[in-house]
Amino acid sequence: MVRHFEMTNMDHGRDHFSFDPGEQFRVHREARDQGLEIGAVYHSHPSTPARPSAEDIRLAADPRLVYLIVSLAGGASDVKAYRIRGSEFAKEELEVVGDDRL
Repeated sequence: MVRHFEMTNMDHGRDHFSFDPGEQFRVHREARDQGLEIGAVYHSHPSTPARPSAEDIRLAADPRLVYLIVSLAGGASDVKAYRIRGSEFAKEELEVVGDDRL
């Protein structure tokens, strides 16, 4: 089973994001209660490429997660996935399955 949990950007800005800790705990609790594991997190880069910024790398707290970045630069969306460990990142292959709307 796959589930999507949308969270609020407390900064309400285009160049930085942060999650509400209470909302984060709620999502983790809901996932645990449903027997789910959080395997990825995502955010957008409205005007820069879909690659981890210095801040993305600094804030990547869990090396087990896949970090998805959606770039909206240039008017088209570009989605890339990365594993981030310490100050290093590596691109992951992405395969979209099961949803013809994407």
